[in-house]
Amino acid sequence: MRLFLLPCLLLAWTTLIPQSAVWAEDVDITADKIVRDAKGVATASGKVEIQRKDETINADTVRYDAANHRIEAEGNVVIRSPKAVVEARSAELNTLTKQGILHDATVTLPCGERLFAKQLERVDEFTYKALQPSFTICPADHDAWMIRASEAVLDQKNGTFTARNARFEIAGVPVFYTPYWQQSNRRKSGLLLPKVNTGKRRGTELALPIYLAPAPDWDITLTPHWMSARGLRYESELRHVSTMGSEIIQFEGLYDQVLGRTRGRLRGQTSWQLPYDMNLAIDADHVSESDYLADFSSSASEASIRFLHSRATLSQQGEYGNWRLWVQHQRDMTLPSNEATLQILPRFENELALPVMNRLAILHFDQETTRFGRSIGSQGWRMYLHPYMEIPLELAGGGISTTLTAGVRNTRYWLTRRGTALQRPTQTHGEFSVETRAIFERINADKTLRHSIEPILRYDLVNGSDQTSLPNFDSAFGRLTLSNLLSGNRFSGRDRVENVNRVSMLLASRLQTKSEKDDSARTVLNVRAGVTYNIRKRLSDRTLQTEPLRPFSNLVGEVYITPIPSLSFSAEGQYDPAARFWDTATTAINWNPASGHQLRVGYRVTDARFAPESQAIDVSGKLNLGSRWRTFGAWNYDTLLKFTQHASLGVEYRHPCWHVTVEAYRINRPSGTSTTSNFGVNFLLGINGMGSVGQCTSH
Repeated sequence: MRLFLLPCLLLAWTTLIPQSAVWAEDVDITADKIVRDAKGVATASGKVEIQRKDETINADTVRYDAANHRIEAEGNVVIRSPKAVVEARSAELNTLTKQGILHDATVTLPCGERLFAKQLERVDEFTYKALQPSFTICPADHDAWMIRASEAVLDQKNGTFTARNARFEIAGVPVFYTPYWQQSNRRKSGLLLPKVNTGKRRGTELALPIYLAPAPDWDITLTPHWMSARGLRYESELRHVSTMGSEIIQFEGLYDQVLGRTRGRLRGQTSWQLPYDMNLAIDADHVSESDYLADFSSSASEASIRFLHSRATLSQQGEYGNWRLWVQHQRDMTLPSNEATLQILPRFENELALPVMNRLAILHFDQETTRFGRSIGSQGWRMYLHPYMEIPLELAGGGISTTLTAGVRNTRYWLTRRGTALQRPTQTHGEFSVETRAIFERINADKTLRHSIEPILRYDLVNGSDQTSLPNFDSAFGRLTLSNLLSGNRFSGRDRVENVNRVSMLLASRLQTKSEKDDSARTVLNVRAGVTYNIRKRLSDRTLQTEPLRPFSNLVGEVYITPIPSLSFSAEGQYDPAARFWDTATTAINWNPASGHQLRVGYRVTDARFAPESQAIDVSGKLNLGSRWRTFGAWNYDTLLKFTQHASLGVEYRHPCWHVTVEAYRINRPSGTSTTSNFGVNFLLGINGMGSVGQCTSH
């Protein structure tokens, strides 16, 4: 058995103590054998381990001179600390200053950076000077790139690797040489990798980001971005963090040579945690004109958005409810003028839920007060009040539950229209609903198969009036779906309340299975179908409600089948029982095996008698070709027009230290100031620890 922390005095009385320990200057040594000579120098061998403060040293043989504070280690030397792991053939170290010399050494930093050197001088616990060093951020045995030099300094305190007479190698082949190289291993001011692109709409592009980090709590990136077809765009992003939250401010602008005018974008984001558990969130986004994002955004989804929103919200969450005060400015990107677009300036809303009658019922009170503003059209204030009582009931034994709800919806306006007097219309509607849910299930004897049938029956009564002539700021009538089937009001917004005397029915059936009774269950089959029966056939708004009046609604349903964990089939749609046709239908097949492959094939169709006719096929997926290669693609084909709307195909190689992606695409939808389709090839090369560079060529 090995002994630990024997007093140094014992070593003075013997020259050979097997399986013993030495203590001096907060240095603890354990080894299979320790020999001490007449000068007090201890030599330890066999599984030597030295502990000193937060550092551990392992070696085959160690010679420790306590009087001169010197350690000499030989054979498989490993020095471990929270700052780095150092491996070497041999080392000479000072126990007081932690300075020393290491031979044939490798330094591995906490983030994976590795430094190799024939001779390594440890200046202090943060700094190393290296002769004939090699440096990389690649994982071990995957040295795709390497920096080699005649000498270098690794400064962990400042997060830099500075080399002299350096060359950059990829796969062992020198790519370029420089007399000076500085590699930043952490947040530090300097140049980032340039971005190079070439395309049809903006021409050849070159962007050179400049990163500045003057303080620990904020930094900024400045990017001159030259486009041969458009001009020079200036970009900046300022970031700040504090104990209260974070802020980001982004700006970009240019004089567009194609249109002959100045264009730009300004965006700001703030997230603050305030006292009393309040939160402030701001996301402001402004563009100089509607086509700016379509011309310059690198995000396809952002380039095609309908409304650009700017919003600021102050909120607080409590035990019995919450409140929010917010303002919103929106820009309609499809219109040249934004004067008729509605703005919210501001809105205060709260939701309150109080248990009453010994928690047998819940009293709700929802309130919303909004000021709507715009340059053209009606504007003014709207107050919405919605008190209601909810009484949940459950039958003895469980399985069947009923919820009774009764309340009042009141909406009041203070409007201003150009050329007219102040308008104050008001509407009040009482509401009542009862919803019953039941679960009937059967489980086999082995508890590996469960089948359930879950019917839901709901009745809604709202004695509403004709609201066609009332103001409408934000209401629209939603078509029947499984999501709003059990809703008493299919109008969005607060300006309309649906006039209903209606029974809604939803039936769900679920089949679940598992291999063993203690395993997690997997849903093999899930079917839902529903329909409504309207006792009263009276419209609330003759303009918004365009569906035909009849007792039974369309039949809506969905089916999900998962025969094996990696394969699923889905179908959903609406069937018109009166005219006997499918209004809309969607089907899809999804394949997601454990190997990481993905495939989705979908088809959707909408009948012209229900909405604008459309038919389309969507295909997307990826295929892994070994551990590092994969191919991916997407295809959207309009079967009605016999026209490909979008297609892309790419291949990617992912090395532990770098990756490359090549993607060919074609988009046959004009956007922005361009009236032609766009197609080309994207190329992206990324090197871990070095950033990435991308190139796009179009024809």
